[in-house]
Amino acid sequence: MFGRRTTPESTAAVSPPVEEPALVADDMLMADFPTLYQPRDVARPRKSIEQLLLERELITDEILAQARQIQTQTPGKTIAQVLLGMNAATESQILSALADTLGLAFEIPDPSEIDSQAFAAFSPDFLRKHQII
Repeated sequence: MFGRRTTPESTAAVSPPVEEPALVADDMLMADFPTLYQPRDVARPRKSIEQLLLERELITDEILAQARQIQTQTPGKTIAQVLLGMNAATESQILSALADTLGLAFEIPDPSEIDSQAFAAFSPDFLRKHQII
């Protein structure tokens, strides 16, 4: 390959097969080590954003059906984007439902608790670009 010729002498020098170690049961192997992490057995099913919005009575079945129809006509948009565009739910309602699906807390910060010096570290262009202000 790539300009090297193989001759019968060069192919005859094959290394002997390597003996593979015997397989050990996982239980025997793990018995020597302490358990560092054990995932929780609680596996709750994740609900979708639209299911949470329906449960919270923020949207109706008719609005959801209409949003799904619009979603099929606008490829690349999520159902949350369509609902937001339809003004069927507010951004904070959708973000709250999204946070719940991800198992995160959703909080709206109190403006009086935000340190004004935190914004001084960033330029106004940066803050506008990332929609902070």
